[in-house]
Amino acid sequence: MKTLGIIAEYDPFHNGHKYNLNALKEKNNCDNVVVIMSGNYTQRGDISLIPKDIRALTAVKEGADLVLELPIFLSCSSAMDFARGGISFLMHSGITDVLGFGCETEDMSLLSRISDIISEEPEDYKNTIKELTSLGYSFPKARAEALKEYVDENAIKLMEEPNAILAIEYLRAIKDLKWDMPFSVIKRKGAAHDSDHAEEGFCSASYIREKLLSGGSDPYDLAGFMPDSTVMALSRHMAYGDADNMSPFLLSELYRLNSFDHIYDISYDLSNRLRFAKDRFTTFSEFALTLKTKDITLSRIRRALMHLINDVTKDDMDVIKETDYCPYISVLAANESKDLLKKLYAASDVPILYRDSDGERYLNEKMMLLLKKSKKADQRYIYSLKA
Repeated sequence: MKTLGIIAEYDPFHNGHKYNLNALKEKNNCDNVVVIMSGNYTQRGDISLIPKDIRALTAVKEGADLVLELPIFLSCSSAMDFARGGISFLMHSGITDVLGFGCETEDMSLLSRISDIISEEPEDYKNTIKELTSLGYSFPKARAEALKEYVDENAIKLMEEPNAILAIEYLRAIKDLKWDMPFSVIKRKGAAHDSDHAEEGFCSASYIREKLLSGGSDPYDLAGFMPDSTVMALSRHMAYGDADNMSPFLLSELYRLNSFDHIYDISYDLSNRLRFAKDRFTTFSEFALTLKTKDITLSRIRRALMHLINDVTKDDMDVIKETDYCPYISVLAANESKDLLKKLYAASDVPILYRDSDGERYLNEKMMLLLKKSKKADQRYIYSLKA
């Protein structure tokens, strides 16, 4: 029995995701699929449209055999942390035979070359990034400029694509973790990752979210772009996840704390900007724009604010790194046979959390603190849906 591993958000699960899952499974002759899926907080610095357990069940209905949670510490983080977490979870699960992902290109030699350059950091490459960031460039823009000395313009454009960036980080993580894992890529089908239009029965998840959150469409209007299970899951929800629903929590933290640089992703400078800007607070999204500068991306600002809301500290991330980016594995959903879940219990080298009581039974004090913070973050998320 061969198992395919996928790392995803499925926010929400759409036809492109279904195509990727089935195509990767067929291409690699796999019998089972395990998915490492973001919980209720996402890599763009937002909250998921619908709860993680509903999204996980949808994934199982559409072909996944087991869905495991990537917790907030890694799901709402940089591409490097997100990828490192996903790869580490697959590695420590002990049940993955091949990693599969969708990307804007199937040129593995190009992806591997970019990955190697970023990991090895040649002197000229490092110096260019250092010089440009000192001039106010954001890190992604500085890195793209530095890469021009090593790859052609098409490769540079590829670095603007979210899935390509993640693919490169997956390859870096596999190498850094010294995991002898084969990987397989298929070219994304249909609309681009953040595209604002749909084509040939395919659209991006961001397109679906925008239509639903704006009130311009209901799930049935978008049924041509999603499997029936997603349409039904979305139609049962009276409210969708929106970062602005987290505004009361953010405002509370801004006035509860005097400094913020103990929070992950918040530097001393950003901490000062938070202190001076808090009196102008209106909503989460507007506040993030207020804090935006040319040397830091908006998504990083949003992630930092989510970390502030949920008390995700630099110390917490140190613990995550001490555990090889995989402190424990929480099971979100499994297919009816639960065969892959049984295999997980036998093969994993980290604690498996399936029942509510498992944390108290299997985790040490540091890991329990992480789990409690994750659960509190989920409670805030659920409350925000009712706001």
